[in-house]
Amino acid sequence: MRAALLLVAITTLIYAAAVPATANPDDWSKIKNITDPYIQGLGKWLVTEHTKMGGNDGLKFQKVLSGEYQIRNGVSYRLVIDAMRPVPATANPDDWSKIKNITDPYIQGLGKWLVTEHTKMGGNDGLKFQKVLSGEYQIRNGVSYRLVIDAMRPVPATANPDDWSKIKNITDPYIQGLGKWLVTEHTKMGGNDGLKFQKVLSGEYQIRNGVSYRLVIDAMRPVPATANPDDWSKIKNITDPYIQGLGKWLVTEHTKMGGNDGLKFQKVLSGEYQIRNGVSYRLVIDAMRPVPATANPDDWSKIKNITDPYIQGLGKWLVTEHTKMGGNDGLKFQKVLSGEYQIRNGVSYRLVIDAMRPVPATANPDDWSKIKNITDPYIQGLGKWLVTEHTKMGGNDGLKFQKVLSGEYQIRNGVSYRLVIDAMRPVPATANPDDWSKIKNITDPYIQGLGKWLVTEHTKMGGNDGLKFQKVLSGEYQIRNGVSYRLVIDAMRPVPATANPDDWSKIKNITDPYIQGLGKWLVTEHTKMGGNDGLKFQKVLSGEYQIRNGVSYRLVIDAMRPVPATANPDDWSKIKNITDPYIQGLGKWLVTEHTKMGGNDGLKFQKVLSGEYQIRNGVSYRLVIDAMRPVPATANPDDWSKIKNITDPYIQGLGKWLVTEHTKMGGNDGLKFQKVLSGEYQIRNGVSYRLVIDAMRPVPATANPDDWSKIKNITDPYIQGLGKWLVTEHTKMGGNDGLKFQKVLSGEYQIRNGVSYRLVIDAMRPVPATANPDDWSKIKNITDPYIQGLGKWLVTEHTKMGGNDGLKFQKWYEAFWQNPKCYLSFDGFDVQRAALLLVAITTLIYAAAVPATANPDDWSKIKNITDPYIQGLGKWLVTEHTKMGGNDGLKFQKVLSGEYQIRNGVSYRLVIDAMRPGGSHGTYKGWLLQEVPSNQNTWKLVNFSPLD
Repeated sequence: MRAALLLVAITTLIYAAAVPATANPDDWSKIKNITDPYIQGLGKWLVTEHTKMGGNDGLKFQKVLSGEYQIRNGVSYRLVIDAMRPVPATANPDDWSKIKNITDPYIQGLGKWLVTEHTKMGGNDGLKFQKVLSGEYQIRNGVSYRLVIDAMRPVPATANPDDWSKIKNITDPYIQGLGKWLVTEHTKMGGNDGLKFQKVLSGEYQIRNGVSYRLVIDAMRPVPATANPDDWSKIKNITDPYIQGLGKWLVTEHTKMGGNDGLKFQKVLSGEYQIRNGVSYRLVIDAMRPVPATANPDDWSKIKNITDPYIQGLGKWLVTEHTKMGGNDGLKFQKVLSGEYQIRNGVSYRLVIDAMRPVPATANPDDWSKIKNITDPYIQGLGKWLVTEHTKMGGNDGLKFQKVLSGEYQIRNGVSYRLVIDAMRPVPATANPDDWSKIKNITDPYIQGLGKWLVTEHTKMGGNDGLKFQKVLSGEYQIRNGVSYRLVIDAMRPVPATANPDDWSKIKNITDPYIQGLGKWLVTEHTKMGGNDGLKFQKVLSGEYQIRNGVSYRLVIDAMRPVPATANPDDWSKIKNITDPYIQGLGKWLVTEHTKMGGNDGLKFQKVLSGEYQIRNGVSYRLVIDAMRPVPATANPDDWSKIKNITDPYIQGLGKWLVTEHTKMGGNDGLKFQKVLSGEYQIRNGVSYRLVIDAMRPVPATANPDDWSKIKNITDPYIQGLGKWLVTEHTKMGGNDGLKFQKVLSGEYQIRNGVSYRLVIDAMRPVPATANPDDWSKIKNITDPYIQGLGKWLVTEHTKMGGNDGLKFQKWYEAFWQNPKCYLSFDGFDVQRAALLLVAITTLIYAAAVPATANPDDWSKIKNITDPYIQGLGKWLVTEHTKMGGNDGLKFQKVLSGEYQIRNGVSYRLVIDAMRPGGSHGTYKGWLLQEVPSNQNTWKLVNFSPLD
């Protein structure tokens, strides 16, 4: 347990310093560098002095958190110190102890700090701290305080006793605390309903002779759950303000969620409740809304929110009533699909309901019935699902579902469907954005349908020229990010001429391809007629039209023209939009020209990766191009290169083809291709591939139920995935030990009615930490193979990380662990793991293959001086120095530098930073000899003295 202590020390230092004194005794300056060893030393000294002067609370200094200083006849410090003391934790989280000495400056300081923090965090009520009146504390993971504070604020009183103000910050801990206190007081005053406070939902306050609060509190009470989900209990006290409030809230939420019927809550008439995973309510609410009656009995309005529970409930009720009134078709309500309503002497509904009924099976397996309503959302959903499943099962053609065109069904052991589906798939794009292909079969119903759709959409988007589609006369298409069409359409329209030649109408849909095409044509004609300004059409910005003996247009066009040259020939600008089709086209042209000019490397353009441009006598480009070329053959037939992008569709396709060919050539093992896992290639008279393929095949069952086979490739992603799934399922089925999957260590399998696995899984779970970081427990069974294995792994890792001392592991000599063991079981397998924290003082008995230093005067510099082992040696030297009579009270800080020598063991000469009483630092040299075998019993202090 930690207590943040505010120890005020009027520490006067005699010093020679040219620092101006603080004029005002109430002015204190913040200490900026709180980590300064001198400041930290002062804090430690204060805690020590506190203990010497009779403080028997066992405080242990941790660190100085913050502080202030003042210079008046010396330097005074006020420090906030983090110190730890042994205090027994409060067992019950509801137990709070009264603060006996409420006038304690520390407690009063906490109250003042709370008011100050309240203001800093946005409390703009101008509170001024007066004093702490009373309080409670609790010790659980630190010390918590609940204080009653007397504070003054300038708040004008509420003139009208009926005026209440809404509490804006309902999550304010003070407001939440009031709610909790109210529930507690309710219980104390005899409320035996076992209420447990959850949170304050909303509230109001009023200032008149103090502050009054009215709070809406969410509280939980023990109520036995309803066993049957169809059982609802009648609400007995329907006038309960809480129930009436729920009704009002429901009407309000209905309005917030888009209900624009202007409902005004009147009261709750009746209701039911059910307790299952919380409390559910079904309320009958009296609400008033201003709704004009429908004048025409044939006018019906579409129901916009068809998923409204009320509408769905009406549908369910209709199906139930249908059955009660003699409908013997066994209908089961599914959902309301759509509907209409009419308001005339009440509200009438006409609903389209999805219901399921028993259907006799089809006798003949060759009989299929045509699906009559092909636009049924259910049928369309089946089509979409089929396309999605096709993709999941390896269909790599990128199909995108459009709609179901037609279909058949059959009822035999369920319902089977055969559907004709319209789907779209990627088609190689047109390289040049100016290339369009002529539509050959212009009478194709699809093309004619597009033309008719274009005319209809033109009308929907505001075209009020009354066009009537006749036919498509001709057209072009282009494939770039989908398929684009340019169609010449024969359409008829009745258009009255413009009477006044000065009347022009604004073009509303300026993005219309026809209008944009007119703009482009105008720029082209301008150039043909002698315009030498090099204009390039961009787009039409706006325009007007007039109908008089035809149609006239006046257009505002965005066009690009040559830009002034770059002054410095070395200045190049980066091309920002490298995917611009124009830039990509330049790249392709460059590769083509390179080939035409004699480049015989067979380059094939892929794409432009990046580039720069410069404008000087035209535009110059420097492009970085991705191109593919034939690769020279591999000289050595044993040289193979690893395939880097194994997910490339081409590589995956090769794998699938190999499995198919294997089957064609007589492979009767029924292999089904899954994916290519890895592979190599070689270029010699073509390209050769060696692929590792994941394939599935039928496996004969194991005859003996006690026979299990070892899993050879335990790193197989499938096996590792099974392990991860097992841990996840373990958690879902109620395992509340917080396990996190690491990896599968080993396992066995058996094939009987499927494949069974027994896996040994490495999993990690949260383990409560040791309270004191200096507490270590000795490992009793040091011969445990797991512990010995850890030792061997440490030596191996030491070598991998650059340790070139040739260490060979023999056995553990000593080890410590911190955190308890944990167990995990799956299918009878127990995996025991210990979370070990092996420290640097853990010594290995080994045969070291390190050559001794020949010359006794040769010492090698220690390169990694921050190595915990080296730092530990330094700490040991300071401790040994004290044990051997060094009474200078040195406290080890860190090792600054050092040397080592290998002669009859290892000798170290270290330069150590240590702190003396009073906070001053000194530099010391220590000499340590380690004999073989090495442990702390064989370490010897050779010398320890001040460096200077």
